[in-house]
Amino acid sequence: MSKSIFSFLVFFTTYSLFSQVKVGENPNTINPSAGLEIEYTNKGFLPPRMTTIQRDAIQNPVLGLQIYNTTTNCMEYYRPTGWYSMCPRLATLTTVTASSITGVSASSGGQITDDGGATITSRGVCWSMTPNPTLSNSFTSDGIGLGTFNSVINSLQNGTTYYVRAYATTSVGTAYGNEIVFTTLNIPTLSTSSVTLVYGKSATSGGNVTSDGGAAVASRGLCWSTTQNPTIANSVISSGTGIGSFSLIMSGLNYSTTYYVRAFATNSVGTAYGNQVSFTTTAGTVVSFTTIGSSSWTVPAGVNSAELLVVAGGGGGGCWVGGGGGGGGVVYQQNYTLTPNQIISLSVGAGGIGSRRQSNIHYNGSAGNNSVFGSITSFGGGLGGSWDLTNTSGGSGGGASFQNSVAAGTAGQGSPGGTAVFGGSQPHSTGGGGGAGGAGQNAPSSSQSGNGGPGVANSITGSIQYYGGGGGGGLHGVDANNTLGGTAGNGGIGGGGNGKARSASKAFNGTPNTGGGGGGNGHNNNLYSEGGDGGSGLIIIKY
Repeated sequence: MSKSIFSFLVFFTTYSLFSQVKVGENPNTINPSAGLEIEYTNKGFLPPRMTTIQRDAIQNPVLGLQIYNTTTNCMEYYRPTGWYSMCPRLATLTTVTASSITGVSASSGGQITDDGGATITSRGVCWSMTPNPTLSNSFTSDGIGLGTFNSVINSLQNGTTYYVRAYATTSVGTAYGNEIVFTTLNIPTLSTSSVTLVYGKSATSGGNVTSDGGAAVASRGLCWSTTQNPTIANSVISSGTGIGSFSLIMSGLNYSTTYYVRAFATNSVGTAYGNQVSFTTTAGTVVSFTTIGSSSWTVPAGVNSAELLVVAGGGGGGCWVGGGGGGGGVVYQQNYTLTPNQIISLSVGAGGIGSRRQSNIHYNGSAGNNSVFGSITSFGGGLGGSWDLTNTSGGSGGGASFQNSVAAGTAGQGSPGGTAVFGGSQPHSTGGGGGAGGAGQNAPSSSQSGNGGPGVANSITGSIQYYGGGGGGGLHGVDANNTLGGTAGNGGIGGGGNGKARSASKAFNGTPNTGGGGGGNGHNNNLYSEGGDGGSGLIIIKY
């Protein structure tokens, strides 16, 4: 022990009440702010020297306690968080677990607990698709200094595994936190089922979603088109959510057409498609019901839509210068919704009976009967008017007798019938019945009856046909001088019956299974006249 230090210890022990102490050169001067001052120009201060093990054996070290660690060769002092080295070193930090993961982004960050004795000049996270990323890879910049920070990682690829480390840079160098690993979300994985139950208007397929890509499947189903690689911008039918298999019926298809179909599944990342399959629809299967009365039809499996034609019975013709009967209503739907294996009740309407007059007694005929298929009703054609006490104006679509007005069609299914003309000393002619497709013709003159209105053109059977033609008007058959002559009306195309003039026989009936109207009739000197019966209706289904 040197003399000066010994003197200092003796002096300090003996005179402990002194407020300031100086050791070394110039002992009579001391800095006013110092309690203890050591001044040497050729000596240093030597603190206690010990290993890390010896340091850790110190019990209850006081804050600020200093040592020289011979293990690390650094001065250390004790602070609330433990022993702190005064040698500059890399920062200490951890990496925050990834969160808010999407298909192209994620969130992470870090926590810097020790700056290593130097200022943190930059911090953030770095990442790559291989382990141990560094600043030579992609990275973020998220401020400076100690503490916790958040980082947003962008421009990632779907369904890719990434390695991430937080970093902190000081004058000493860049330190990295622990490595975390995450995988970005992906679009779902799925396949398309083969197509079965192929018809003219529908076909069945489906898919199997085997993976949701890490995000819930919000919608799935089938898309199809007449061009390859259909997407959800084309025709689509959906089938719930989630993974697993599903089966669907595509409807509203065209006959004899090739289609391409793919299953699809959509999550928050995007929409994925299964493999493409193709199929060709048939020319269509036609089922016809022509028997009058009620029956039923069972929808085949895999059929959920069909082309549907429902024609009602035509009305009977009027008698004694009678108007033609109205054509039966015609309802057509290109895509009528069905349920596979459903049993549908139906009814084919009969044609109405023609009116007749005999020995000055008038016998009323009848309107046509409705035809019904499921929720569809086609209304029967109206009875043609008769020159007598009843039915002078005709029913729905029926032609008038004499100069009376005629009713319009029912529920938009029938067009109005024509009006009659009075000529000379007696009524001479009447109007034709109105078909469902067009109005009946007015009687052009007192010597010519009106023709029946045309029916509705339809090609459900593959060729164009007409349904629901109106009946032609009947004719008295004499001029003002009671001379024979004149022309009865013709039935409208689509089953309308022709009228007759001055005949004891019945006027022509409407054609069965077309919903045509019956013809009107003139009368003879024996006061006998009979209008034609209306044609019966029919129901045609094509799928």
